[in-house]
Amino acid sequence: MGWIGKRTDDKEGRLLLAEYEARKKARPWRFYRSVPAILPFHKSESAIRLLAGPNRGGKTTAGAYELVCFATGYNPYRKEKYQTPNLTWAISLDYGSLGHVMRQKVFSILPPGYRFYKQESIVVLPKPWQSEIHFKSADSGREKFQGAGLLAAWFDEEPKGSPGEDIFSEVYARRAPGVRQRIFLTFTPLQGLSWSYRKLWDPDSEDRLPGVETFAFSIFDCSKAHGGFLDDATITAITSGYSEAEYDARVYGKYGILAGRSYFRTDLIDKALKGCSSGSRYRIRYGGLGHPVVERDDGGPLTVFRPPAPQHHYIMGVDAAGGVGRDASVASVWDRDDLALCAEWYSNKVDADEFGNNAVLPLAQYYGNALVVVESNGEHGGTVIAQLKGRYHNLYRHRQWNRIQSKYTDEYGWRTTAVSRMRVWDALAKCLREGTWSPNDRLLKEMLTVVTKDDGKVEHADGCNDDAAFASGIALAIHMDIPRYKYPRYEPATYTGASGNEWMAT
Repeated sequence: MGWIGKRTDDKEGRLLLAEYEARKKARPWRFYRSVPAILPFHKSESAIRLLAGPNRGGKTTAGAYELVCFATGYNPYRKEKYQTPNLTWAISLDYGSLGHVMRQKVFSILPPGYRFYKQESIVVLPKPWQSEIHFKSADSGREKFQGAGLLAAWFDEEPKGSPGEDIFSEVYARRAPGVRQRIFLTFTPLQGLSWSYRKLWDPDSEDRLPGVETFAFSIFDCSKAHGGFLDDATITAITSGYSEAEYDARVYGKYGILAGRSYFRTDLIDKALKGCSSGSRYRIRYGGLGHPVVERDDGGPLTVFRPPAPQHHYIMGVDAAGGVGRDASVASVWDRDDLALCAEWYSNKVDADEFGNNAVLPLAQYYGNALVVVESNGEHGGTVIAQLKGRYHNLYRHRQWNRIQSKYTDEYGWRTTAVSRMRVWDALAKCLREGTWSPNDRLLKEMLTVVTKDDGKVEHADGCNDDAAFASGIALAIHMDIPRYKYPRYEPATYTGASGNEWMAT
């Protein structure tokens, strides 16, 4: 359309300008022009795409354009065609303020003649497309996202916490037979190292879904000097109002710890991450009579960083879950002589009884009958303890005074309370501060998500996990409560004085 710049003081020029305006009115989405930094996002053919960017950087406009292209059957950037009519979803955090912005962005580039059914929040495009765009909000709950198969779904901003992860999983499951589903998320990462970081963004995460591609741009990429639409004065005004904690997310589209103040020193965590080893992957199972079966398997749930050694003493922290694909069951083995993490069993797809029988028990036997400390809260910890009682002797017991029976009683496992939870975090903080340990990267990355909330409570940020950190913290806390002392090796004394009767007076 190079003719747009021609003079319009003649008849031909006026006709060309009129044609341009007519085309823009009939196909407004076709006149969208991307900021150069966002072009790779538009050109990507990945099944799941994430575009992280700053506030007022044009990411919502980019998402609206993508959705309308799906609904109208053609994307010029990718030269892709889609069968129409089809079904797409536009998902905002709420139906009110944020949902209103999303709807207005979409309405502004829809073809004339579309119909909007406000009560159902559905847009029906005119002929020849007749596709449907359903507007949904994350605050309406997971059940509102069940239904027919989708061609595409657009999330404008990241749904919060575990409910948000559930909604994403529900959308991910809405595949129509024979239709290649697309999901794309345009957002400013204000939730910290949340579920989207673990499940979609982090390339090293074991929970990351396949077919994901990520893109990021900054507010400076939107300047006129870089082909954008913002002048320098506007960019300065935008960036000057952000706090230090949110600056990277709102200006550069970078993930950070924003759901609270990090409880652990992030500089020490970054330093410790550089010294982590990767270990080797195995599977382990109970072989009977104290002889566990350990087999090399690159996809196994057991990572071994250091094999068991004679004369070493080990302690294992155990955090059990239900095996439903969310919280993970973790068994962390530590060498009590130098506080090195020797092995970690990690999976969120195993039942608690199987975890106790074919993970905790054989792993404890493999590491020299390690002292096993199981978090006993809830039914899952009790299930693991039931698998060990009567079969394994070195199971941690906590002695406490029973006021009813007026005597001391032993309780198996570690019971987490408001007080004992802080012992876990403080044990990890001590090791981190003193550098007297050898952790792995999963533990350290989970520690990054442990924050002090506004109410003063210390816990993982919404949508994040702390299973590996808690299992290790339990082991380290008990190790510090019941330290092992290294006694000097006994050497018999050698007498070097006078021999025989020489010492006697004559």
